[in-house]
Amino acid sequence: MATSSQTPQAFTSVRPNVMEVEYGAFRGYVDVIDHARQIPMCKTHFCGTVWPSRDMAEHQAMELARSLRAAAGASRAMLLTASLSDAAAGRKPLEFVPVSLVKQQPTVPVVKRHLRLVA
Repeated sequence: MATSSQTPQAFTSVRPNVMEVEYGAFRGYVDVIDHARQIPMCKTHFCGTVWPSRDMAEHQAMELARSLRAAAGASRAMLLTASLSDAAAGRKPLEFVPVSLVKQQPTVPVVKRHLRLVA
């Protein structure tokens, strides 16, 4: 049993996401999960506008998540953006891909010799 001095620091997770409400209509929402108690509590905040593109809904959900994070206190609120696209989350497209898997463009053109010239 942990004493009151050993209790972990309470924090809040802010997770933006997008759902498709109709065919071609997207709405952003943000899950705010409070980990202050033994049983985490989740509250969902929906964006006010339904968008015809997923990108716009992701952008609006990210803005709502940033404002909710600031309201909860930025030092104890974590922004989790794994469910959003790279552009909406502010990641570079190949940020998490190892360099060995990315095909690099050659800096010097490769000259292919014909077999008769080599022999």
